[in-house]
Amino acid sequence: MDGILPERQSGSWLMGSPERQLLIEDPRTDEERLALAQHCEHELELGFPMVVDHIDDAVNKAYAAWPERLYLVDVDGSIIYKGGKGPMDFTPDELGEVLAELVEFYGDGESKSR
Repeated sequence: MDGILPERQSGSWLMGSPERQLLIEDPRTDEERLALAQHCEHELELGFPMVVDHIDDAVNKAYAAWPERLYLVDVDGSIIYKGGKGPMDFTPDELGEVLAELVEFYGDGESKSR
């Protein structure tokens, strides 16, 4: 047990809303984790792109992402925004404000004549 996930007796856990609970078995390989992420994306109808960490959880450990955290990373890899750990300090509206400031500063990506 690496201390990142809550302890579970059987290696499986439920996720989703009360109407749609998925029994999830802990993946043991990168391939199993990717297949599980794709299954959850489909079943939970997330509607946004996902990035899946390797089974060693290197990205999760580096970014302290459990249980949830928002980051905004620039194209050069610089962290522009680091949100608080969820659920208590998880504030998507704050990230929205940062994005709005960036659009105001840099423009909306459309080329503008000078």
